[in-house]
Amino acid sequence: MYYGQRYEAVLSAVDYDDIQNIPDFQYDTFTGPGTSFTLTTGSPKDVAALDVTISGVTQKPGVDYSVTNLASGTQIAFSSSLEAGETAVVVYRAIPGSSQTLAYTEQFTAVQNDNSPVLGGDLNLNENKIISATNTDLKIEVGAGGELKLNEQTFPSADGVSGQFLMTDGTGTITWQSPPGASGGEANTASNAGTNLEGTGIFKQKSNINFEFKRLIAGDGIVISDEENLIRIRTPDYQLNKLDYGIIPADYGDLGTATEEQDYGFVADDTAVNLTEILGLSANLESPSALTNNHFDDRMYIAEQTGKIKVYKGEVVLQTPMLDMTSTTNSTPVMLPLATSYDERGLLGLTFHPDFEHNGWFYVNYSAAKSVGTDHPYIGVGIDHETIIARYTVTDPINDDVADPNSGIIVMRFDQPAVNHNAGYMTFGPDGYMYIGTGDGGAGPQQPAPEHNAQMRTSPLGKILRINVDIGSEAYGNYAIPSDNPFKDHAEFKEEIFAFGFRNPFGMSVDHVTGKCWVGDVGQYEIEEISIAKNGGNYGWNLMEGTFLYDVEKAIEIATLAGTDVETYLNGLEKPVAEYPHFNSPRGINGLSIIGGFVYRGSVCTELIGKYVFADWTTDWSNPEGKIYYLKEPIPDIYQIHQLNPLAIDFGVQFVTGFGEDVHKELYVITRLTYDPTGPGKIYKLVGQTVA
Repeated sequence: MYYGQRYEAVLSAVDYDDIQNIPDFQYDTFTGPGTSFTLTTGSPKDVAALDVTISGVTQKPGVDYSVTNLASGTQIAFSSSLEAGETAVVVYRAIPGSSQTLAYTEQFTAVQNDNSPVLGGDLNLNENKIISATNTDLKIEVGAGGELKLNEQTFPSADGVSGQFLMTDGTGTITWQSPPGASGGEANTASNAGTNLEGTGIFKQKSNINFEFKRLIAGDGIVISDEENLIRIRTPDYQLNKLDYGIIPADYGDLGTATEEQDYGFVADDTAVNLTEILGLSANLESPSALTNNHFDDRMYIAEQTGKIKVYKGEVVLQTPMLDMTSTTNSTPVMLPLATSYDERGLLGLTFHPDFEHNGWFYVNYSAAKSVGTDHPYIGVGIDHETIIARYTVTDPINDDVADPNSGIIVMRFDQPAVNHNAGYMTFGPDGYMYIGTGDGGAGPQQPAPEHNAQMRTSPLGKILRINVDIGSEAYGNYAIPSDNPFKDHAEFKEEIFAFGFRNPFGMSVDHVTGKCWVGDVGQYEIEEISIAKNGGNYGWNLMEGTFLYDVEKAIEIATLAGTDVETYLNGLEKPVAEYPHFNSPRGINGLSIIGGFVYRGSVCTELIGKYVFADWTTDWSNPEGKIYYLKEPIPDIYQIHQLNPLAIDFGVQFVTGFGEDVHKELYVITRLTYDPTGPGKIYKLVGQTVA
């Protein structure tokens, strides 16, 4: 989905998810040796091939393979025989009978300019004033010499030009190609169901526009996606133009009824998973922000955003807090007071050293008033406060439910320019190192250079940091840099950086088994994403939002600062493993703010073992309505998003704000009832309870 790359429908998690959830869309795999293979479509069915790859390489129709609909099934014949162990993947649409017409409704518009890629985003193309409005008609006209006009904006005709999509013949007839101008592509004819007067087409809301796809090839032409009601087109042949992007919105209408549901590799029944509120743990909680364990006994610890760390022991929350970060008697700076309406500052992170049983160490991530002499001063304009990561110690062997308030030492501190995007999650990985999630500094997305914090490796903001807290160092005091950190010993970049390019990683965990670092990164306007942070990986913000281009001007600027061209820079970004839109997903997988979770490694919910469980804060700004989701992995490294037991799990009017684990690796869900940081919260546990 980046400049210079093909749209890889088969290899993209979201697109696999899209394909298998549109009726009649399927995929099949074949392993060599052999030349001809039969698709398992049944008979009689016609097949429109969407995408054919061999070992991840896209094959050209009519050149590398042919599709023949036989009475006994559908045959895929390759020009060159598959070698032993070589695998081909075929994505196709199997259609009963002979009809291959897909009906769509709503509005219809076109990609802007001549040979542009489609990289997502909305249809407000700034200077071009093309607005995809839900309450107005879309006006399509034929200009002089066959030019195409959309809402008074003129675009060249694509007639006879490789890489272009819409064409006009000067009389009001609009046609398109699938794929545009590609070898073997067949022209398709539009059916104008709206008014057509003097060469002007007015496509009314909910009027039908029928697209007949005689050949459909992902990568060179049209890609069908149920995400955000899009028909997405892309061409590989183009020149870079910062305004060359757009989408074609559509309403899927009635594509027919799917006669069967395929799980693509899982037989699990998630209805056996439910929630139960832990009443003793929920008692009198004030905006819980973190929940964790100490790695060796059954106690659990709850951090409240307002500053207290509470201990859950013997099925009750103890009256005396383990530590209060608002106390002036602590040996680290006091936590700053929070706003009464909404605030993303406070006590945000809590984690225990893997050897807490013997050394008594635990760590907090909290907000304090700005000071002088932070480890990482902010290079931009304005500082709101600073983040402090401190270590405290339980020193009393008789009363080990309370920490020594004078034992605190500052491990790390850095400036924060705004009250939002503070992230705050911390955890230890199987490698023994501490992982810390940091937001990009907030204050909106329009951070001018050099304040592209998430992209700037000279800033700790918008990163996953990784440090060794078991040893100190002359350079960093109470921590050292792991030897394999990507920028260790770099003269300018922050050596603490493990991965970068995050907006607000609200939820981060390291899988106990695989060691993979899972991150739920909150999006800006459209997309929430899940990534697996790799050593040295760049996850794109604020150039990309998920797999969609967010701001090409910033991309050019950042690439220039990095000493390379924008195409090379964008091609080097890591993709999320899954993403979902804010609104209007046909499958109901949507929300407003992702809450990262854990790969479930407990034993009670057997259906979830090895699956990543996460949530969304709410699906409605005006009404708290959190939901829990999880990922399936039908093929290695290809993920699908599913809502967890939606028939039974209903929070009602509650925000989901986080997850936690007990010492047995069972999973808990943290909620709150209001926006404000002093509101009540609750704790729920995932249980293996069959729903009647």
